[in-house]
Amino acid sequence: MTKTLFLFINALIISNLLILSTSCNSTNEQSENSLETLNNELPKRNVELNYFKTENGWGYNVVINGKNYIHQVHLPCECGGEGFATKEKAMKAAEFLKQKIENYDRSLYISRAQLDSLGAL
Repeated sequence: MTKTLFLFINALIISNLLILSTSCNSTNEQSENSLETLNNELPKRNVELNYFKTENGWGYNVVINGKNYIHQVHLPCECGGEGFATKEKAMKAAEFLKQKIENYDRSLYISRAQLDSLGAL
């Protein structure tokens, strides 16, 4: 009797684990499919970059779907109030930011190390 009860409990535990495992896999697949569907439904972002000269260097504007979102007159890090030394350096930083926007990256901050690695300092 004890051995039968023990086998019954083990069988019950194993069947519950199998059900939970199948349920988790199904939920993960549904989450992945939902995320893929969401990414396909996100609106396309038309990002335009405009460059301008200031008294402190070069800056840029980021225009998304016809609306000006970023007016960057100085280096986009805690580097002081100076602008980019050349138009080319402003272009490198702006292109990096454009890629982040087009990839729906939520962090649009550009660090000093990133600017340095881009050759934009």
